Amino acid sequence: MARMAGLSTRSFRPPRQRRYLLPSILALTVLWLYYHFSSAADDSLPQISTPKIGTYVWSGWPAQQVGDQRASWGALRQVGAKARIKQNLRADKRYLISFSLSGWNNQVIDMLNHVHLAVNSGRIPVVTPFYPHYVHYDEAITRDLPVGRVFDLKRLAVALADTPIVEAHELKRIWGMEKEHAAVVYDGEVKQSAGKWGKKLKKGVRIPPEDWEKRDETLGCWSFYGNFGGEGSAPMDRIGLNLDYTPLPSTLYPGGFNTYPVPLKAAAEHFRQTHTSVPAASLLTLHHFPELARPTVLPDDHLACVDSSYWMQETPAKWDLHGEWRNAAGVWLTVGRHAYFREELQDLAGAALRGLFGLTGAEEIPPFIGVHIRRGDFGPEWMHLTPRHYAYVADAVRRSIQKDLGVGLVRVLVATDEEDPDWLQQLRDFGWYLTQDYDAWMETAADDQW
Repeated sequence: MARMAGLSTRSFRPPRQRRYLLPSILALTVLWLYYHFSSAADDSLPQISTPKIGTYVWSGWPAQQVGDQRASWGALRQVGAKARIKQNLRADKRYLISFSLSGWNNQVIDMLNHVHLAVNSGRIPVVTPFYPHYVHYDEAITRDLPVGRVFDLKRLAVALADTPIVEAHELKRIWGMEKEHAAVVYDGEVKQSAGKWGKKLKKGVRIPPEDWEKRDETLGCWSFYGNFGGEGSAPMDRIGLNLDYTPLPSTLYPGGFNTYPVPLKAAAEHFRQTHTSVPAASLLTLHHFPELARPTVLPDDHLACVDSSYWMQETPAKWDLHGEWRNAAGVWLTVGRHAYFREELQDLAGAALRGLFGLTGAEEIPPFIGVHIRRGDFGPEWMHLTPRHYAYVADAVRRSIQKDLGVGLVRVLVATDEEDPDWLQQLRDFGWYLTQDYDAWMETAADDQW
């Protein structure tokens, strides 16, 4: 069981598992190729049959099934953000929201864990936007990126037995998301009126977001990081929330204080219950870490909240933190593999790949190995890997795919923030393709601000 030293800061976040970065990226590449060329994978969710166009699987069938319905269809009282975070929730439903802050890859894992946790606790997932992480963007980007701008949430909802998925900006106005709010129109799901005289709305009428009722709305929230003497640190000012934290019960942590992970099954059981008082095991954590602020309100039951789901696993006794993802198990199997990028991003990626590989628009994109080389924000102790190390692992992946799947791969695509021309030239000498225009990609993905 992983173990960490006790800390005295309330903004503590367990360190990222940097040594797992390259194996995780390469393993995900292998998984993509495996599911791309094989249909033998075990499936615990309804199969989705979709037409193939080129080398991509498009979401035509689910889109036809749900029509123009939102991914949140059936989960909200009305269309349009309200003055308070809970105002648009249905009284007969229970919800779960989380606020994570880390690198984007970790935020994706956190979001998928969160969806899994919500579904298995009988709650509707409320996904918050991806936050630009200061380590990567030097605090120059202030706009958040909605999950639905990146992933096809309608398709994911269909795959999860038609479980609605709500985005946080559907509940309350989020500053910096003016374009998302401007696109909200009445869709006819429920009868809705507006204006001084309560005029009934017609389909297609734009619904502007309501102004906040007050600047700092308090929401009682559970804290994973309380077990380390800390709490979540995602920015709440853009959504006007003040999160009042109660540590998750210490009994959810098999290794005791200052350890992770939390088994997702145990966490789901915790959120399935209604808590009318602070659990004794949470009081024990507060006693163990006197630096933690004592909660002034109970964690909300209607809109349950947790600061992070990242450090949770399905089978922590079997795998390390990322082992389930590397082995196509756990949340990857139940949720992750159903989270498809939006078609617009797939089109953008296809155009970029054809340009890099020197292909015409009519030519099919061949299979390739993707290598992610992150170096720009690492200290000297993380810089020992040479281009030859990456070449060795990439070749091992190539040989494994050739042996197991019978697919011959000749192209290797590298995404890196390295700027040393001599170091990069060694990669080019391998015959690899390099893409370094990540600034333009981020801007395209979020309308010039991400």
